[in-house]
Amino acid sequence: MNRLGLRITSVGTTVLASGVSILILGYVLGYRSLSIAGVAVLLGVVIAAVSTMTVPQLDVARVIEPQRVARGNPAHGLVSVKNQQGHRSRACSAIEVVGDRSVHVAIPALGRRQSIAVAYELVTHRRGELLVGPLSIQRSDPFGLFEANRMVGEKVSVLVEPNIYPLDPRPAGRLRHLEGPRSDKASQGTMTFHSLREYTLGDDIRRVHWRSSARTGTLMVKEHVDTSLPSTVVVLDTNSAHYTADLFEDAVDVVASVVAASQGRNFPVRFITTSGSTLLVRAGQRGQELRDVLAAVAPDDAGAMERATGEVLRCHDHDTIVVVGGLLNLEDLVQVSSMARRFSNAILVTLQPEQHGPLWNAGTHLNGDSASNVLTRWQFGGLADVAPGGSQ
Repeated sequence: MNRLGLRITSVGTTVLASGVSILILGYVLGYRSLSIAGVAVLLGVVIAAVSTMTVPQLDVARVIEPQRVARGNPAHGLVSVKNQQGHRSRACSAIEVVGDRSVHVAIPALGRRQSIAVAYELVTHRRGELLVGPLSIQRSDPFGLFEANRMVGEKVSVLVEPNIYPLDPRPAGRLRHLEGPRSDKASQGTMTFHSLREYTLGDDIRRVHWRSSARTGTLMVKEHVDTSLPSTVVVLDTNSAHYTADLFEDAVDVVASVVAASQGRNFPVRFITTSGSTLLVRAGQRGQELRDVLAAVAPDDAGAMERATGEVLRCHDHDTIVVVGGLLNLEDLVQVSSMARRFSNAILVTLQPEQHGPLWNAGTHLNGDSASNVLTRWQFGGLADVAPGGSQ
């Protein structure tokens, strides 16, 4: 470690002020012994400052793993310290800044050329980007009058993602053609035309739509979808007035679990929020962008179920819709019913600390006070209609 500037502590400030006061008082009153006591106190302050200023020569490195972690699961730091001095070093502390908190790690005294690795845990209570560091190696004098710090490494970003519960997606069991004919009569089996998009490298040239390409001046290809695959629309209510902070985190966990269940079987998923965001992940796509969106989505005071309804009704028909919300009112439930009419399966999940909101009977209603509570009913309760509060 290098020679550093000092920071005097509150204790050091008190002792320094006391020493000056004693010295002045002894001089004014003519008490030599009192003046000597004041000088002794000030000398002790100077010695403490000098001893703290000359900090030990330690090689320090730290690693944070993993870079992505599910909410509630810890990330871990590892501090490696080696004493490069020819004599024993004094004990010190490593302080890691984690968001708005600090983690203190004790580093014991090390013998000549001795090294040590100390692991510590980083708590991840909230989703989003968690900034960790820089790490600070701190040493103080035995009396706690001064502190010296050295920064080690850079800030590291840990992305905290929603917690995903094991879940079975809802079955679909129907084949339909988006433009009318039965899918099993289509020339490509259950594959059917969905839309046109710009050509990208690797696309089959046989899928080029030459008429549209000539009209737009851009090479356009036909996008096909497999209509035999169960497709799901997931709507998240982001209105902050409907949740406590913890229940919103649980709501995102529910959404992430439903999305992961569908993507795990390569089913297409469309994600919509009441604040206006929408994202489609087609069959077979990894959905990394959607994972990032779910890690960053936040409650707001502008989320409106009516906005999500308009977005849903502009989509093609899908098999299943899952609406996840908090304390919804009757107007919100009317909007949910409007969306549900377009789907063969409709599921409403509400996260509430206790029974407050009205019942919804236009589909399956799962209500609970946590993500694990409602998803356990999803997984093992056969998705029977569930009244809020847990009664079936």
